[in-house]
Amino acid sequence: MKIAIYSFIAFILLIFSVEVSAQTKAQLKQQREALEQEIDEINSILASNRKRKSNVLQEVDDLTRKINTREKLIRVYNQEVNLLTNDINENARKIDVLRSKLKKLKKEYAEMIRQSYQSNTSQNRIMFLLSSESFYQAYKRVQYLKQYANYRRKQGNKIEKETENLQRLNKKLFAQRKDKEALLAKNKAAKQQLEKDQESQKELIAQIKKKENTFENKIRKKQKRIAKIDREIERLIKEAIAAENKESGEKSSANLKLTPEAQALADKFEKNKGKLPWPVDRGFVAVGFGTRTHPIVKSAKISTSGVRITTEENGIAKAVFRGKVSKVFKVPGGNNGIILKHGNYFTSYYNLKEVFVDVNQEVKTGDELGIVGIGNATQETTLKFYIYQNFNKLNPQKWVYKM
Repeated sequence: MKIAIYSFIAFILLIFSVEVSAQTKAQLKQQREALEQEIDEINSILASNRKRKSNVLQEVDDLTRKINTREKLIRVYNQEVNLLTNDINENARKIDVLRSKLKKLKKEYAEMIRQSYQSNTSQNRIMFLLSSESFYQAYKRVQYLKQYANYRRKQGNKIEKETENLQRLNKKLFAQRKDKEALLAKNKAAKQQLEKDQESQKELIAQIKKKENTFENKIRKKQKRIAKIDREIERLIKEAIAAENKESGEKSSANLKLTPEAQALADKFEKNKGKLPWPVDRGFVAVGFGTRTHPIVKSAKISTSGVRITTEENGIAKAVFRGKVSKVFKVPGGNNGIILKHGNYFTSYYNLKEVFVDVNQEVKTGDELGIVGIGNATQETTLKFYIYQNFNKLNPQKWVYKM
C-alpha cells in the first residue's frame, strides 16, 4: 500500500515538474522576445536622434540603458540554454532506452519468426489439430494458433510504434540542438556587444571624471530648468482647481470639488492604475520619477515631478485616458505643454513642438495631442509626462503599464 502511495506521489511530482518546466520555457521565451524588442526599439529611437549632437552625460545614460537591458537578455539566454541542455540530455537518455528496447523486441521477434518458420507448415498445423484427443482439445488448439498469430501481429505493431517514437525523439533532439546553437550564437553576439558598450561607457565616464566640477554645474543648470517647468505645471493645475472651485462656490484651492459625473470619471481613472497606455507609441523612460543621486557625478542630484520619455523623431503624444483639455501652455524659452483633466486627476504632456487640441476639448484614450519636440539639454526627442491627483504628484511608472 505504501509503495503504491509513494509511486502515485512520484508520478504527480513528475507531471508537475514537466508542467513547470514547460511554463518556465514559455515565460523565458516571452521575456527574451520582449528584451530583444526593447533593445531594437532603444537602438532605433537613439539612431533617429543621433544626427543631433548630444552631450557626454546623455551618451553615458544611453549606453547604461543598453548595457542594463543587454545584461538582462544575456541572463535569459543562459537560462534558456540551461533548460534546453537539460531537455537534450533527457531526450538523449530516452533515445538510448528506446534503442535498447527496440533491439530486444526485434531480437525476440526474429526468434519467433525462425521458430514459426520451422514448425508452422500447413502439414504441421493439420497434424497438430488431428492429434487432439478430443473435440474440445482441438478447439483449444485452434484458439492457441489464433492467439499466437495475433501475438505476432501485436509484436510487429509494437516494433513499428517504437520505431516511430524513436524517429520522433531523434527529430525533436535534432531541433533542440539547432535551437541551442542559435541561442548560443545570439548569446555570444550579445556578450560581444555588451563588452563594446561597457568599454565605451568606461571611456566616457573617465572623460566626465576629469571634469567633474564642470559636469556638476551643467547638471545643476539643467535641474533648474526642469524645476522651473515642474513649478509651472503645478501652478497651472492649482490655478485650474481654484477656478473650477470658484465657479461651484467652493473656497478650497487644494482639492477639486467634483460633480457626480466627474467623480465617476476619477473612479474609472483610479481603477486603471498600472494599466494606462504609454503616452507615446515607442519610447523608453530616460529619467524616472522622484529625486536621486546622479549615477556618475555623485555630488549632483537629479529630480523630476514626472518622467522623461525618449521617443522617436516626430513621435506623437497621446492621451492616456479620456478627459478634457484643461490647459494648453508654453514655458518661456521652452516648448508647448498640455494638461488634461480626468475628474480630480490630471495628466500633463510637455515638450510638444506642435499641439493638435484646444482648451475644453474632450479627448478619448489614444487621441493624438501633439508632436513631441527636441529637449534642449538632451538634444533627443523627449516627452515629459506627469500625473497628479488634485495637487499631489503621482509616480507615472506606477500608473502606466510596464513603464
